[in-house]
Amino acid sequence: MRGYVLRRLLALIPTLLLIYTIVFFLMRATPGGPWDETGTRPVFPEVKANLMKKYHLTDPLWKQYVDYLAGALRGDLGPSYRQRGRTVNEIIADFFPISLRLGLAAMAVAIGCGVPLGFLAAVRQDTRVDRGLMFLAVIGISTPSFVVATVLIV
Repeated sequence: MRGYVLRRLLALIPTLLLIYTIVFFLMRATPGGPWDETGTRPVFPEVKANLMKKYHLTDPLWKQYVDYLAGALRGDLGPSYRQRGRTVNEIIADFFPISLRLGLAAMAVAIGCGVPLGFLAAVRQDTRVDRGLMFLAVIGISTPSFVVATVLIV
């Protein structure tokens, strides 16, 4: 069992690196940038050029990738392009407690409902109760989160 867990943890490293690489290059491949007009006040070309230089977006793509990966490995996610004077770490730290409370509340509801209903389905195996609960479980798993969130808000 220990070997299995160790192998899974070691497999996590290349998986995270692959995801990071794909996301990095997809974000750089999309048209536009953080200072293109998006309904806010326009940014003058000279200011945009200075911002691109300040945030090293004029560097070669491979250098941007290496710099960002090195920063991420140190726990530094860099400056925010949108919120002047703040880092991404600060922004995440501001909203993390709210996300943690929501996640813990969701887990409490899932465990509080799932364990008793799972026990009931196991006790009444191959009955209408079991099939009904299995149907609800499949519906719950296959429904996208944004649909569930919209229904729960209303």
